[in-house]
Amino acid sequence: MFASVLPQWKVSKKEKEFFYRALKTARKDAGLTQAEVAKKLKRSRSHISKIELGQRRLFMDEFLILYRLYGKPTIYFYSAFIKSDLVEQID
Repeated sequence: MFASVLPQWKVSKKEKEFFYRALKTARKDAGLTQAEVAKKLKRSRSHISKIELGQRRLFMDEFLILYRLYGKPTIYFYSAFIKSDLVEQID
């Protein structure tokens, strides 16, 4: 019932690229390597690399750890999905 009422929404390629680029930039700003992040998440470095490249799904529990680890507010990452001229100009 609700599915027919809700608008269809798809994340664009541009939004995904912005989000994953923000993850990588935040990690670098925090002075962390993929290997260091992988160790904290108990994952492989390849796992982190694939997340940053958008080749692996990022689960909510992993995202919560990453944004806290990187010291960035959630809006830093989710601004990719805000429809505004500012976001469009950044890309």
